[in-house]
Amino acid sequence: MYRRNLSDRGFTLVDLLVVVAVIALLIAIAIPSVARSIDAARLVVCGNNTRQIVAAAFSHANDHVGSWVLEEDEDRSSANTLWAIGSGGERFMLYGVLHGDYLDERGSAFFCPAASFFTAESTLFGAGNLGVAGTLAMSSYYQRGIPEGGPRTSTESGSLSLITDLHGFRGTPDNHGNRVNAAFMDGSVESLWAPDDWSVNSFDGHGGDNHGGLEPGAWSQMDAKELR
Repeated sequence: MYRRNLSDRGFTLVDLLVVVAVIALLIAIAIPSVARSIDAARLVVCGNNTRQIVAAAFSHANDHVGSWVLEEDEDRSSANTLWAIGSGGERFMLYGVLHGDYLDERGSAFFCPAASFFTAESTLFGAGNLGVAGTLAMSSYYQRGIPEGGPRTSTESGSLSLITDLHGFRGTPDNHGNRVNAAFMDGSVESLWAPDDWSVNSFDGHGGDNHGGLEPGAWSQMDAKELR
């Protein structure tokens, strides 16, 4: 009589369940690590975006006798608006003025890759609206206006903070948890810690005594790089 060797036996259901369980365990271990790596990469790209905007602003200043881009709209308070209807009709605002001549026509530098609301792909506020009549373009970065201490010339203090991530804007998720990238006048970018209470108040709306909804002293805290 032919006897089947154990080595000829196929996988049993138990064997398959064990293999599936091991694979599931490995995936569960790997996913958080992959997610952290993706978040870290997005933070780096975000920092490079803000650095590009500052570099473009210096190029603009070189072409305008040292005048900083904000001088073209000196009364405009801190905001994330790049293109909208304003005084004199539809126009670029704040660092949006750099679009095209000084920054890539795609406008991707104005949008954090971790943003969930103000994204480059948004049909309501995204990069495709830059310069298009009847539309609105809003960055995922908050731009410091002259009324809140923004620079008028390219020779002002290198410690001035110019652009930062929106953090908890009107209830939207934070781009980088409790971290915000902030770009400075000296061309540096710092990943700063954002207090939990900023998630409600820091960049929620514009105007008022609180300088665009910022927590009191937030820009000066960033100037001093106190938020580590």
